[in-house]
Amino acid sequence: SNGNNNGHGLNAVEINQIDYQTAANTLVSYEDLSCTEQSLVYKDSTYDLKVKFSSSANVPAYMEGYIDWDESGTFEPGELVLSGTINDPNTTDSVIAAVTVPSSAVANNNYRLRIINTENATPDLCGVTTRQKCLDFNLWVQECVSSEINSITLSSNEICEGDLITLSVDGNLNTADEWGMFTACNGIQIGSSPTGDFLATVNQSTTYYFKPIGNCAPDICESIEVNTTDCTLGMDEFMDNTIQ
Repeated sequence: SNGNNNGHGLNAVEINQIDYQTAANTLVSYEDLSCTEQSLVYKDSTYDLKVKFSSSANVPAYMEGYIDWDESGTFEPGELVLSGTINDPNTTDSVIAAVTVPSSAVANNNYRLRIINTENATPDLCGVTTRQKCLDFNLWVQECVSSEINSITLSSNEICEGDLITLSVDGNLNTADEWGMFTACNGIQIGSSPTGDFLATVNQSTTYYFKPIGNCAPDICESIEVNTTDCTLGMDEFMDNTIQ
């Protein structure tokens, strides 16, 4: 049966597309949200799991998060992905942990994420008991599909120093998040675009580097050299001839 959680709350759970928020703490100890709170995740990719939880009026709170990666239907110590403790009563805290989807996860499969907040240092992993709050979520695993860069083009081939130009990446992001523009392949990111179009003011000849970024972004990088001309030299010659 579904017991009373004795005031232990799970106020927020976030991971990729899951953004569960609640201001109210229902006294029901277990809620299966796996049909409504779901997220797509990719193999070998890492995501931030954020949990906001609270203690009751008179006891500490022990929060733990598990993912049933082996699909056994149970949660085991080796599947622990996040934990946190509140020692003071009537207190709220947040914990963040990086969760990496293992290579062994099977594409097109659903994996259960369980978050438990309890007054016991050793929670009941089955979820349905008194004096703890337990929520279940669903993670749907997919394979990464590598991005491709076909070409990089400039909006103009005649560029004066100080000109604003458009650089366009022609390619396929596939499962990467967006395109990034960098000072070098392993340099500083100076722009991002989901479409592959970038604006840049070019003050001198330089090289721009582009690669996919985000989860499922492969380690590929392409560059384009941008050469500028000091167009004031031509204007000075024109003015001299005009004055004569």
